[in-house]
Amino acid sequence: MESFSRKVKGRLVGLVKAKLNRRAVFLPKRSEFGLQHTEKVFFSQPKLTFREKTYHITSFGQQGEDLILNRIFQRRLGINPRKHAGFYIDVGAYHPITHSTSYLLYRYGWAGACVDISRETCKLIEKFRPRDRVFHAAIAHADENMNALSAEGLSLVNEASYNVSGQPKDALINSRSISSILDEMSKTDRIDYLNIDVEGAESVALEGLDFERHRPRVISVEIHEKDMLAALETDVAKKICGEGYVPVGCAAITYFFVYQRDLS
Repeated sequence: MESFSRKVKGRLVGLVKAKLNRRAVFLPKRSEFGLQHTEKVFFSQPKLTFREKTYHITSFGQQGEDLILNRIFQRRLGINPRKHAGFYIDVGAYHPITHSTSYLLYRYGWAGACVDISRETCKLIEKFRPRDRVFHAAIAHADENMNALSAEGLSLVNEASYNVSGQPKDALINSRSISSILDEMSKTDRIDYLNIDVEGAESVALEGLDFERHRPRVISVEIHEKDMLAALETDVAKKICGEGYVPVGCAAITYFFVYQRDLS
């Protein structure tokens, strides 16, 4: 009987581990974000009381960016994102769900374009966000064919490598500008939201955005500086503000800008 119990217990443990391994595809194994072990994510969540659950809000962003974005649309633009059929472009999308500033909007019914240099990222987005158009490309100021190196696996570093000499053709991808992608999608009306998270290539990404033809209501961009004042003095922030935007929020290293004429 004892032997039978051990076999049953072993079988159950095996089934649980197999299920966790299947779910591990959702979770980046990055220790600095506390997600290095799938088991910890599923078994170390705090137990909430019923009252606490009524106040609980879920964020899919790395630093709660989607909750800030939700408030900006409602309080600063007078747009209810739950009722608005919005359009976004997520540059450096990384993952369809976790660390995503656009997934909450997707859950609200929005759709748009996701751009990333990682093949795995693009495959996951195509699978779990079928309404979105996925572009496996490096972001640049203009389009060029097969001039950038693709990333393998989930990559937090979205700055493309252009040292492609001697690389096999199946490892190379195109460079695209933001406006070129929007033109391909025949997106001529207003863009609600643009997120840029390309780890150092933000200025290049902005060079490829024709603000006269494609002017997002809200722009979020990662800026790594010692404080907020220094961040707003960077070339990236000055470029965005020079196009008629004002800074309205910050989530650690992610800064939010709204087109001034859209402010209510």
